[in-house]
Amino acid sequence: MKLTFFAGSVIGYVGHPEALFTRSLATALATRGDDVRVAEARKNEHYVRTLETDRAPAARAMFESFPQVQHHTFDMRRGPRLFEWLAREIALLDLAVAVDGVDDELVRWLANLNQPGLIRIFQTYRPATLDAIRADRLELGLFNAVAAPAALANGRSWSLVRPSVARSDRDAGRLQHIDHAFVNELVAPALSADDLLFAVERVRTELSATPLPQREVPS
Repeated sequence: MKLTFFAGSVIGYVGHPEALFTRSLATALATRGDDVRVAEARKNEHYVRTLETDRAPAARAMFESFPQVQHHTFDMRRGPRLFEWLAREIALLDLAVAVDGVDDELVRWLANLNQPGLIRIFQTYRPATLDAIRADRLELGLFNAVAAPAALANGRSWSLVRPSVARSDRDAGRLQHIDHAFVNELVAPALSADDLLFAVERVRTELSATPLPQREVPS
């Protein structure tokens, strides 16, 4: 499977534990043989804040400890230019995952880029923040699935994907950047990968069961 995580950051983890969760999950999938890429806007706020706090070790960690994952940075675009760039990025993908914390406009464009064979998942580790107003603003109803570690605040359907942290980040003491509520939910990276793959298979099953529209026969 070829997939990309569009994330707020996978390097900037200070105040943004999603970076640790995403790179752990991405590596677990890559270890199984999937072609995994992570993409983040160049010099984003999470990246800058983390480098100001943890300096060089934070910058090196992604490349030294997660070599199985392709890391890509991009210049953030707006409007039609963002649409064109994103359409090219997902053209050959099997799965595109928008991680909560990435730019809202990118999330909305991905929601509307429904191409044959592509599964689009919005992933959040903070389900309580997805009230009806925010969910509608992000157009989450257009995604194939919403992944979360617990039920969504608005009662929408969801697929279980639990957070994990890679051994290298644990050994480096980066759990200090995760609040206790998250720490208590952590599972092994392999289990996070199982969760996401199960969500993907669930979408595929639902899509295959959807009846094709009936062709009208001229009378």
